[in-house]
Amino acid sequence: MYEDVNFELTEAMMTGVEKIDLQHKEILRIASQTVNSIGQKLSDQTIKENLTFLWRYISIHFREEEELQQEVNYPYFQQHKQLHDDFSEEFIDLNIQYNLEGKSQELQDMLHNEIIQWVVNHVINEDSRFAAYYKEQKQNS
Repeated sequence: MYEDVNFELTEAMMTGVEKIDLQHKEILRIASQTVNSIGQKLSDQTIKENLTFLWRYISIHFREEEELQQEVNYPYFQQHKQLHDDFSEEFIDLNIQYNLEGKSQELQDMLHNEIIQWVVNHVINEDSRFAAYYKEQKQNS
């Protein structure tokens, strides 16, 4: 099993949009707790609650981020939303796998890797691109 992980929002991940940065920080905190709960001897109920809480928070974040994008007519809105939808499907699949198989090293690895991939490929690249556009639009309005 993994040793405890502690995903943290680094300077490179900061978008400069306070609402988004605060939500990313909280997602990483909850994700750390969730990955760690799978590797620890916690009850299935606790792990399910952690997965559910993480999913709810991510869903709220996606919705609010998409609302900000629509507010400024972000030209890459559809592509960005598709990335959210794709991640959502993957996360739902992980949840289904947990419900069918219970906790396992494989599930912990998959959740750990999904979060790392998401942070690297989405937060740093996609969200930063949106944030730059958002700040420019707000400054010009």
